[in-house]
Amino acid sequence: MFHLLPPSPARNLKFPLWKYLSQPILNKQQPLILSPRHFWCFYQVQFLEHCFDLECPSSHLN
Repeated sequence: MFHLLPPSPARNLKFPLWKYLSQPILNKQQPLILSPRHFWCFYQVQFLEHCFDLECPSSHLN
């Protein structure tokens, strides 16, 4: 049986099906990823990079 998500005990993120289906086809900055597993890994890395780029509200208290 084919699973879209890798097995893990806690899944906080859901597979971004719409983002997977609406990938740009001929984009040099973001190549088309046909494998759902590879797309899922790529999406998780992008999500983590986005989280690291966010400013922490507590840093503005000083």
